[in-house]
Amino acid sequence: LNSIPIWSSVARWKMHPRERHLADALVPIKLDIEVDGQFLKDAFCWSALESSDHLKEFAAGLCRDMGLPRTFFPPVVDAMQEQVNAFRIVEEKVRARALHEPERLELIKISLRCGRTRIEDQFVWDIYNRGADPEGFSVALCKDLDLNASEMSHRIAHAIRYEVFQCKKSLLSHLEHHRKKSSGGHAGRGMASASASGLASGGRVLGAKSDIKPVAKSGIERALVEQSRFATVVTHLSEEDAANLD
Repeated sequence: LNSIPIWSSVARWKMHPRERHLADALVPIKLDIEVDGQFLKDAFCWSALESSDHLKEFAAGLCRDMGLPRTFFPPVVDAMQEQVNAFRIVEEKVRARALHEPERLELIKISLRCGRTRIEDQFVWDIYNRGADPEGFSVALCKDLDLNASEMSHRIAHAIRYEVFQCKKSLLSHLEHHRKKSSGGHAGRGMASASASGLASGGRVLGAKSDIKPVAKSGIERALVEQSRFATVVTHLSEEDAANLD
């Protein structure tokens, strides 16, 4: 698994005004592709505004570097483009939603493995906060846990970005489902009560601001209640256990 943040080559001043909010947005790409009995599994971050030509160049280089046949090129391009398009749509809708709901705290859970080290963690994240820094938080977390940041931090950051995106998709799905079931003013009141009650599809909002204690400038907050549930779990596997998971 590689986590490769790739910044956009599109200058901000050349962007359409509606796209500027995506200038620094990274799409958490996941690839799980099988072609003629061969497999490609990879994960990395890709700029939401990178051109389709650069995407194709990257896909060709990825297949070449991994020694995969050219038959992998079309599905890699399709998978990446599909995820980028979905990300752009979701981000646009969430941006509009955030104008009416400035904060959305969701429980983010991550579970990943790097070699013989497995890490599990959960924390509260404001999914509307574009200033949140998954990469900075991941480096700090690795330092606190005495983990190799060069190996683990990018993977943790990718996992955070992926789970935050899943929360955004679930939130939009929940709101759309509620909108269809409701009408007029009842819909607005229903959405407000759903947020206030701390319920959202795919994640759980942990109380009000008074129940939350910030622990980092990166936008991550941990709940004061049930703190034991928020302890990071690091497991060092034996070679045999790690091999069985591969």
